[in-house]
Amino acid sequence: MADLLIVDDESNIRSHFASYVRTLGHGTELAASAEEALAALARRPFDIVFTDVRMAGMDGLALLKEIKRRAPETVVVLMTAYATVADAVEAMRAGAYDYLVKPFGLDQVRLVVERALELQAKLLRFLEEHRFERVGGTTTAHVDARVIAATNRDLDAEVAAGRVREDLYFRLNVVGIHLPALRERPEDLPALIDHILGVLAARHGRASVRLSGEARTVLESYRWPGNVRELINALERGLVLCTSNEITVDDLPDRLLAPVPARGVAVAAPSTSPPEAGESLEELEHDDPLAQAQALRLRLITPRVRPSSVILAGAYRGLAGRP
Repeated sequence: MADLLIVDDESNIRSHFASYVRTLGHGTELAASAEEALAALARRPFDIVFTDVRMAGMDGLALLKEIKRRAPETVVVLMTAYATVADAVEAMRAGAYDYLVKPFGLDQVRLVVERALELQAKLLRFLEEHRFERVGGTTTAHVDARVIAATNRDLDAEVAAGRVREDLYFRLNVVGIHLPALRERPEDLPALIDHILGVLAARHGRASVRLSGEARTVLESYRWPGNVRELINALERGLVLCTSNEITVDDLPDRLLAPVPARGVAVAAPSTSPPEAGESLEELEHDDPLAQAQALRLRLITPRVRPSSVILAGAYRGLAGRP
């Protein structure tokens, strides 16, 4: 919960704003002018101040500068219906946290409050000043450390969506290293599969368990959107469910048998109807070249489907590249 001071010379805006913020669980105090706001700040501190720019007497920009002089740690957000680039630049240079243009949505308010109060601000301060206070502590500690940060999110998109502070992103992203996803390095799959299976087999006391050829083909063909964690999950499931010393395709998750397209590539869903008797692999591929070929390849080499021997033989010839 945070304490917010809302400064606007229009009473309906103040009351509407305050009503919404209270539903988020935050405390509010209202001020009709910059002078009232400074009087409130003199009585007690606030975590965030939302202030209109155009007000009689002292305007919002002057109030921002005075707040930063008195209490530089206070987050100040300016609101205006008369936005200009020059005003926005001046506000940011003066220390404004954000600049909202009226009319703005209530979700924008929620997002600004959440961003202003979360750990990102503290983390940025730590990175800049190399100082922090322990939880429950009262003294400031100094530290000289190198920070390595990792994420599986698209940070450019997160910054654009307002979920990550841009200044924090640039402060952290001094040296960027791209770690390719598992789907980008299929040549690593055989070694990873063997290593993970060995570790899991030892953990479960089943050191003699191995993969069938078909199961290995499925594992090495899948694109692994969940990366190594998903691979571990699939292998552990197979190890737990197999009733012999060989993990088969039937022991693996069903999702591994569905085509997984590359990111940004649209693929039609495979047909759920069984192939007609006498229908060749080439005919099925012609109907849906990408999805049907991959789905058929996986369906026909497993005991999940019992097609005629003609189709099965055709599928194996197609997989082997033989006429």
